[in-house]
Amino acid sequence: MLVYGPAAAQPAAETAKAENADVVTLDTVQVAGIRSSLAKSVSDKRDADIISDSIAAEDIGKFPQQNMAESLQRVTGVQITRSRGEGRAVSVRGLDPKFTQVLYNGRQLPSASGDRSFDFTILSADFVNALSVYKTPVPEMRDGGMSATINVQTAKPLDIGERHGAIAAEGIHDPGGTTPHLSAFYTDTFADNTFGVSLGVDYSKRQLQGQRYEAFGFEQRSEASSGFDLNADGDLDDTLRFNHAANFGIDQGTRERESVMAAFQYRPNDVFELRSDVLHSKFTTDALYPVNAHRFTYIIGTQGTSASDDGSGYLDYFESDGVDLRNNARTENVVDELKSISIGSSYVNDRWTTDAEVSYGKSRRVQSNLSLEVIGRANVSYDYRTDHGGIPSLEYHGGFDPSAPGVFRAIGFNGKVDQPTEDTTRDARLDFTYAMDGAIKSIRFGAAAGSREYLIDSRFLQVGAEDLAELLGVAYDPVLEGGSFDGTPWMRRFGGSGYLSGYDGSSTFPTGWLSADPYALLRDIPLSELERLFPPVRFQTSVSDVKEGTRALYFRADFGTEDGRLTGNAGLRYVRTEQETLGYIPDLTRIVFEQGSAITIVPDAVAQTISRSYDNVLPSLNLRYELRGDLVARFAAARVMSRPDLNVITPTTSVSANVKTISSGNPSVDPYLADQFDISLEWYFSNESMLSAAFFYKNVKNFIVNTTSVEVLNVRQGANGPSLPVEFTRFQPGNGGDTRIKGIEFAYQQPFTFLPPPFDGFGMMANYTYIDAGQLPTEEGGAGKTLPGVSRSSYNVTVYYEKPRFGAYLSYNYRDGFRLDNDSYFGDGSRIDEYGQLDLSIDFKFTPHLGMTLAANNLTDEPVVAVNDAGYGRGYESTGRRIMLGLRYDF
Repeated sequence: MLVYGPAAAQPAAETAKAENADVVTLDTVQVAGIRSSLAKSVSDKRDADIISDSIAAEDIGKFPQQNMAESLQRVTGVQITRSRGEGRAVSVRGLDPKFTQVLYNGRQLPSASGDRSFDFTILSADFVNALSVYKTPVPEMRDGGMSATINVQTAKPLDIGERHGAIAAEGIHDPGGTTPHLSAFYTDTFADNTFGVSLGVDYSKRQLQGQRYEAFGFEQRSEASSGFDLNADGDLDDTLRFNHAANFGIDQGTRERESVMAAFQYRPNDVFELRSDVLHSKFTTDALYPVNAHRFTYIIGTQGTSASDDGSGYLDYFESDGVDLRNNARTENVVDELKSISIGSSYVNDRWTTDAEVSYGKSRRVQSNLSLEVIGRANVSYDYRTDHGGIPSLEYHGGFDPSAPGVFRAIGFNGKVDQPTEDTTRDARLDFTYAMDGAIKSIRFGAAAGSREYLIDSRFLQVGAEDLAELLGVAYDPVLEGGSFDGTPWMRRFGGSGYLSGYDGSSTFPTGWLSADPYALLRDIPLSELERLFPPVRFQTSVSDVKEGTRALYFRADFGTEDGRLTGNAGLRYVRTEQETLGYIPDLTRIVFEQGSAITIVPDAVAQTISRSYDNVLPSLNLRYELRGDLVARFAAARVMSRPDLNVITPTTSVSANVKTISSGNPSVDPYLADQFDISLEWYFSNESMLSAAFFYKNVKNFIVNTTSVEVLNVRQGANGPSLPVEFTRFQPGNGGDTRIKGIEFAYQQPFTFLPPPFDGFGMMANYTYIDAGQLPTEEGGAGKTLPGVSRSSYNVTVYYEKPRFGAYLSYNYRDGFRLDNDSYFGDGSRIDEYGQLDLSIDFKFTPHLGMTLAANNLTDEPVVAVNDAGYGRGYESTGRRIMLGLRYDF
C-alpha cells in the first residue's frame, strides 16, 4: 500500500529521513499499515514549513508498484511519461521532466541520457522507504528543480533500530511472456545500537512486446519541385502534404535490471554520526524492432496513380506505384550502469550542528543499434478516411505480394556499435545550523561545490551491399537500387493474427510481414569479423565533451511567533556555474546522402571549445499560519532555476537528408529562471483526514525553445552521384522569451472509519490539477505556440480497503492530451491524446510474516495515441496489461 501526502521540509543533509513509524496511536486506538502511514502524512503536512507531498512505503521497502514514477503519478500535480508501457520520467505542475530535480538521499544522480530528467526505470523500489516531492524550495536545497525537487529516500539502519529483513519473489506477466522479480533486504544494528548496516539486492526482468503504428508527419512538397503528380490531377501546379511514411512495427525483447545497495551508520553518542551509502544498478535492454515500413517520400516508377485531397492541402488518401518498402528490424542493445557513493558526517555541539558530505556518481551507457537495410518496391496506398485520428488503412495493389521471394533487395548493414556515453558527478557540501531563542528560531548557512562531465563518443559500422554479397557468397547486382542482392534468406516473418488486436477502429492493414533480421546475417558473418574488416568510423560531428562546475553559498533563517501560530523561513542561495563545451563544427557544403541505406554522411570538422560562466541569486520565503487548530494557510515565494540539458549545450550537429533536418546544439543558451508564488489552504477535519487547495504561479524567463529556420544545401546523392539542392529545416535551441504557468490543485484523503464493520476498512484518496500555460514562439517573430508537455487537467482517484490480513486498492490516473512537439519534422506538429490508466493491487497475509501480492497495471489495455496539428494519426502504441503475482516473507 502507498501513502500520498506531504513530507516536512528538511535540510539537505536530512532529506533522507524515512518515515518508519509502524504504529500510530490515535485517540487510544492503535492502527497500522496504510492507516498508520496516512496518519503520519497528515501530521507531516500540518507541521511542514514548505509545500510538499510524499509517498511512504507501508513496510520498509515495500511498494506495490515496482516503478517509482508510476507511484509518483498519484501525487497532486505530478504527471509522468512512459517508455514501453512503464513510467520513465516525472513532470510536476506542467513543466517538462527536465525541470524536476531528482535526488537520491539528498544528492544528485548522473544520467547518461544527456538531459536533466531522471529515468526511474533504472532504480528498484524495493530499497526505497519514501519519496518526497518538494514544490517550494529552501536555500539549502540543491538548485536545478524549477518545477520541484524529488528526493528518493532509503531507510537508515539506526533509524529502524532493530533487525529486519524481507525476501520477495514475484512473477511479472507481460504480453511477451512471464519473467521473474527477486529481491532481498536486510538491516541490523550492532554494538549497543551504535553501528547499523542495511543491505539490499534486486533482480527483475521484463519481456517486451509492444505493438505500434508510427508515422513521421505529413511532408509538404510542391509537385513542380518533386517532379511528379501527387494528386493525379494532370498538372504539377499544386503544393500538397502527404504522409511521409506509414510504419507498422513490433517492439520485442527484454529489459533486465540488477541492483545492489548498502548503507552504513555509526553513531557512538548523541553528538556525532558517520554515515555512508552505496548504490549500483545495471539496466540492460536487448530488443529488436521489426517494421513493415512504407515510405511515400521515395517513389520510383509510375507515380501518383490515385489520391484524395481533404480540401486543406492534406492527402487523406494516396496510392502510388514504386513506394519504398524499408522492412528492416533494427536491434537495440543498451547497457546502462549507474554507480553512486556518499560519505557524510554530522556533529552537534550545544547550539551548533555541523553536517558534511562528499559524493561521487557515474552513469555509463553503451549502445549498439544495427540493421540489415533492405528495399522493396510496391504499389501501395494509405487511407486516413477510415480512421482520421488513428491508424490509416493500408492496402497493396496490382497483385503485389510482400511475401514473395526476391521482393526485397539488401543494400547494406549499418548502425552504432558499442557507442559510449558517460556522465560523471562529484559533489561536496558543508552545512551549519545554529539554534536560537526568540523570534528567530535558527540560522543555517553553508557551501557546496560540484563538477559534472558529460562525454559522447561515436562508433558507427557501415558495410556496403557489394562487400556483404562477397562475404556471403551471393550474386550482386550493381544496378538494382544502386547496388544490391537478394535479401530474402536473411528475412523472417513477424506479427500475426494478434497484432494490434486491441485496435477498435475501422481501418484494415497487414498484421504480418517480412522484415530483415540482423541476427540472421550475424550468424553467417559474426559481428567481430565485420568490425575487423570494416572498422567502425567516428563521426566527429557527434562527439562532444561538456564540463560543468558549480559553486554555491546559502543562508537561511527560521522564525516564528511565541504562540507558534506563525512560522516560516527566508533566505537566499547564490550559485555560480562554469561551463566548457567541446565539439566539432561541420562543413555543410559537403553532405553526402546514401539513399539506399538512408545514411547521411557529414565530413569531419575542426574541434571547437566554448567556455562561459553565469551567476544566479535565488531568494526564497516560506510562511505557515495556523488560522485555527484544524486550518492551516501557507504562502511561498521564490526564484528558481534549471540549467539547459547537457545535450542542448553540446556544440554538435546532426544532419538527416532523409527527413531533411539539421539539428544543432547551442552552448550559449542561458539557464531557465522562474519567479514563483504559492498559496495553499489545508483543512484537517479529523486526525487522519485532510482537504486542501493550492494555487501556484510561475513566470518563466529564458525559456529554451527549438527555433526553426530553412536552409537550402547541395547534397551529393551517393559517393559518385550528382549534387542536388535540398531544402532543410534547421532546429537549434535558443532562448525564446518568457511565459507564465498558473494552476490550482485540490487534494482529499480520508479513511471511512465512520462506516459500520466491515465497511469501515474503506478509504479514499483523490486529487485534481488544472494548469493554464502560456505560449512561446519557436522562431524569431513567429506566432506563439503551445508549451510542450502540459496537460490542462489531470486527476487521480484511489479507493482502498484494508483489514489486518487483507488490503486492496483500485486507482485511476488521467491526464489531458498534451503537445509533444510544436514543429516536428515537417512543421505539422505532434501531440499525445488524453490518456487514462486503471491499476489494481491486492495484498493478503497468510501469517504476520508471510504475504501475497497481486497487482495489475493498465487493466483496460489503453493505447497511447499521437496526432498531428490537423488531427491525423501519427502514432498508436499498445503495450498491453502487466500483471504481477508474488510472495513476501518478513523477519
